[in-house]
Amino acid sequence: MTRLCTRTFDETIMHADPDIILNVVADIERWPLILPHYRSVTVKGMKDGGRLVEMSAMRGRIPVWCTAVQRLDAGERRVYYRHVGGPTRGIYVEWRIEPMGDGVRVSVTHILTLSYPIVRTLPGRCIVRRYLIKGLMDMTLSRIKTIVESEDEY
Repeated sequence: MTRLCTRTFDETIMHADPDIILNVVADIERWPLILPHYRSVTVKGMKDGGRLVEMSAMRGRIPVWCTAVQRLDAGERRVYYRHVGGPTRGIYVEWRIEPMGDGVRVSVTHILTLSYPIVRTLPGRCIVRRYLIKGLMDMTLSRIKTIVESEDEY
């Protein structure tokens, strides 16, 4: 079966302590409390050197879910996900938190290596990249930016 490999990239500049940003990004158990589009995140245990998590979110009225392995590299301020179950199986995600000048660049790269027939088509790629990933990332980055830049304690 032919696999499609494509990338998406999202980034924003945040004005907050990079370690606080990393804590919010990595603390996915709290995401349903702070990100309105996340319904649940459950840590299921350990797998392949990381935490096995089940996540579900809403993209508009469409439920999105996955099982992923989360790995944290606190020294490099990176968080990695490998989607191992659900309809997003085969997506790799890298969060980077990089201090620079007067702010912190927070970037998220998704690498899609999906083998589903619909995703290999141009309309399928557009739906996954633009509607699902881009839509969820816009909401996630915007809300995390608001949280870490506020005067409130996380």
